[in-house]
Amino acid sequence: MKYALLSIFALSLVSLSCKKDSIPAPVTPVDKYMTFTVGSTWNFEKVSNPSSASPVTTNYSITSGSRDTTINAKQYHVFVNNNGGANEYFYNSGNDYYTYRTLPSGLGSEYVEILYLKDNAAANTQWVQTYPITYLGVPLNVILTNKIEERGLTKTVNGKDYTDVVRVSTNITVTGIPFPYTLTDEINYYYAPKYGVIKEETKINLTVTGFPASNFEEEKKLMSATLQ
Repeated sequence: MKYALLSIFALSLVSLSCKKDSIPAPVTPVDKYMTFTVGSTWNFEKVSNPSSASPVTTNYSITSGSRDTTINAKQYHVFVNNNGGANEYFYNSGNDYYTYRTLPSGLGSEYVEILYLKDNAAANTQWVQTYPITYLGVPLNVILTNKIEERGLTKTVNGKDYTDVVRVSTNITVTGIPFPYTLTDEINYYYAPKYGVIKEETKINLTVTGFPASNFEEEKKLMSATLQ
């Protein structure tokens, strides 16, 4: 059970939830934070357990394809994975950016819609969404709170400087687990204009009574891109 939980925890997601009297002034973005032009290609490196003695490295590319598909009344654009992975789906509406992903097979391969970025949200803006799931007959709620931590960053990834970068953090809470547990996490996403995500950093530590402690750590970075 703990491994399936770690997999779902690694998802990023969002649905704006702020009190009216605490909404910061919106920001005018310099450019769109994702390119959808057909033929654009992103090359990524993903390293699982980078701090361990035997990290696992996976290299893959996604390419903006020539078709869209309708999901939840939205026209998602299809991006093709060259390494045997599933297609990826992205949608942009104004300042909001969505993706559509599947949960692990242990959770029934349920698809979920994720609002992962609001490109005009000011620093300290937060948004949350709850995923009600059932695992092994146990109803759970996985709650993620995203926050715009920083804006206007210059971030160097694989030797390339990206400007006007936005850093989004994610914090995880879970309700419904029928036994004591402790969960700590450190999750950050960096988004650059036109390129979208340029780096992801995920660390999750889960201790469940009666089970060995589990640590999940992964880093993903953009190695290069050809944008049309």
